Amino acid sequence: MRLSIKKIIAEMPPDLSDLEKARYLYLKIGEIITYSFLFHRESDRNIRADIYADDLTIQDLERFPYEDKITLVCKQASELLAEALNEVDIQSRIDGLDFQTQNHVDVLATIDGHEYCFNLMKDAMFIQKHFRTRNFGRSETSQTGKKCDTIPNEEIERIDKKLGYTRFGLYMDDAVELLKKEMLDRDNMVEFMKSQGKKDFSKDSITKYKLSFIYQYLNNSDKKLELMEVRQYYYELFHNLFTKEERDKMSFLDYTDTRDYTTNSSITILELENETCFFMYNPEEGLFKPVTAEDVRRTIPHAKFAFKAPTQKLDSLNLENESNSGQEL
Repeated sequence: MRLSIKKIIAEMPPDLSDLEKARYLYLKIGEIITYSFLFHRESDRNIRADIYADDLTIQDLERFPYEDKITLVCKQASELLAEALNEVDIQSRIDGLDFQTQNHVDVLATIDGHEYCFNLMKDAMFIQKHFRTRNFGRSETSQTGKKCDTIPNEEIERIDKKLGYTRFGLYMDDAVELLKKEMLDRDNMVEFMKSQGKKDFSKDSITKYKLSFIYQYLNNSDKKLELMEVRQYYYELFHNLFTKEERDKMSFLDYTDTRDYTTNSSITILELENETCFFMYNPEEGLFKPVTAEDVRRTIPHAKFAFKAPTQKLDSLNLENESNSGQEL
């Protein structure tokens, strides 16, 4: 389906207040954007500067055949949101534009005498997975330090229910919170693993089982998320469902396959005391799947890793002699 913010505006429900209109546009535009993997991957400041400097307007979307997700960075996401808000008579402007530092860029919107700060790019994943958003009128200061008003959580929840963003008033956060109570309780995990026929309940075995479970069942098989939002999604889950000790055993290496320069993927390394496990993202299936060290070794020559990826983790592993992998549950 061709993406169109003009269509989003035209289909806005009638009789919304200005704050409800702003929330509607925030959620709808947030569904159709993805953070630029190229900007994430590249260390070349000239390439990053060119991406940052690109302008994108609502009319541009009408001229070009965007049919999946609109790839952009925070600056363009904020420009589109501000333009859309101004289209519905909500006075808005961007804040924090800096071509040298390539900062995040906020939107400052004046609604009912209050000035609120929005950052749509930071919330794209949360919107696409129906979490509570973090950056819709919740910050007391903008990117440049300007003081802003805040919107009470209760008001946002009321609007989300009205717009159909939540079901029975529940968000994905609520499901994660239930899982958190179960997965951070060792006794609960042991009982669950016993029911699945497992016999090893060491710390490492529990960590490995949890990661395999999350990648198998809390996946992106509906392919609603592009890779950058997939990574943010799992960061959010891991922050809640693993202890810091468990998280410290994991490393993530994002890369582009140089054989076609169109396939972006990611490798997860789980370093345990007696084995190292590997998972690789398959974008066609929307799944992190267990792979062998040999699979990783074959991938490396064709991978252009993101410039901040901890590739030293690969240097320190004897991949040719490592036979372990993540395993199916």
